[in-house]
Amino acid sequence: MIGEGTEEEQENEAPQKSAASAAPLVLDDSDYAISDEWGLNEAYNSDARVVTHEENLYIAGTSSFRDLIDDTLIPLHLVRNSQRYQQALEALHDANGRIKYLSGHSLGGAVAAVLQEDAIAGRLGPRDRGFREVMTYGAPLLHSDHIPKLHAYRHPYDPISALDAGVALAPTPGWNPHSYRGFNRSNSVVPPITGSSRNSNVYVM
Repeated sequence: MIGEGTEEEQENEAPQKSAASAAPLVLDDSDYAISDEWGLNEAYNSDARVVTHEENLYIAGTSSFRDLIDDTLIPLHLVRNSQRYQQALEALHDANGRIKYLSGHSLGGAVAAVLQEDAIAGRLGPRDRGFREVMTYGAPLLHSDHIPKLHAYRHPYDPISALDAGVALAPTPGWNPHSYRGFNRSNSVVPPITGSSRNSNVYVM
């Protein structure tokens, strides 16, 4: 949803990063762990809308007019043609096989899901043959439980992720149900991880 990043940035207390270019941002503070909420906030702050931290890649959702156009590619199963997919792919290549965990919100969650499918199928090359864990928040997915090692979360009444039959719910922390804030994995029911030979269906509402 356009404007989501601006709203989250105002509420999040994470330090702001400046990005002089649209190159993927690398958070090089390796002496501390960061939450998915913090990492996704940094992704929205970045010009490239993706950031890496140690073994993690964070992928922001819709935040520009171009992203709105790319949202229409999701029901056509053309996520790979989106700008966000290309930005995430560039970050993976720059990481040289270091990334083991993906986290994405909204459009970024759809990108993360397709990246996991591509990695398992060997389409990303020998360095990325399947990520250890993929976390999506408010993503336009359908049957996310058919994607190996993917955990999908949403807030109640979020229309963007309403069709996902394999999603876990968490209470909404504020007025916006289509948010990546307020998820606590220890208090959520993790969806079953079921392998499938077929590709998942990824839709946007």
